Amino acid sequence: MNSQVFIIIGKSGSGKGTQAELLAEKIKKAGGDVHHLEMGDAFRSFLRESNYTAQQSKNIALAGELQPDFLANYFYTEEFIKYFNGERNFILDGTPRTKRQARIMDGTLRFYGVTNPIVIHLSVSDDSVIERMQARSRSDDQIEAIKTRLAWFERDTLRALEFFEKHDDYYTNIVLDGNRSVEDIHQELLNKIEI
Repeated sequence: MNSQVFIIIGKSGSGKGTQAELLAEKIKKAGGDVHHLEMGDAFRSFLRESNYTAQQSKNIALAGELQPDFLANYFYTEEFIKYFNGERNFILDGTPRTKRQARIMDGTLRFYGVTNPIVIHLSVSDDSVIERMQARSRSDDQIEAIKTRLAWFERDTLRALEFFEKHDDYYTNIVLDGNRSVEDIHQELLNKIEI
């Protein structure tokens, strides 16, 4: 077993997706196999469905509220069931978002025998997030929804990060200043994880 799992957490608009893509590219260039789950993309794709659950979830997304734990857990556990093989590296981008989700993810990683998962926190100021999100012009990036997302990050997602930090005998925790250039952040990440 030599699979590495990277968990990238940050506020909406912090650059998680960009850093995850760059990391995936680097792993592939080094000859590794990698599976990247971008939770925001998974949810946006799901929201285009016409079933009842998707419609309920869409209302939550439009308000900028945090999606229920069971849906987030469903998306990433389904990916593990389908794609984890003990050798493929995983990049989990934007999950977990609550302490409850972190606990379930912890059980999932231990079930699969993952050793030393790496948790990467992209720390970004609220002002930077608002500026970045308004520039990308997505329908779910209205100012009130952005402020709501920032509030639940402080209320809920920081508790997930605290869970991983508390269990530093199992997790490697890395905090990166996400207010810098994409290249500087990426280089610091590579230096810290030694790829």
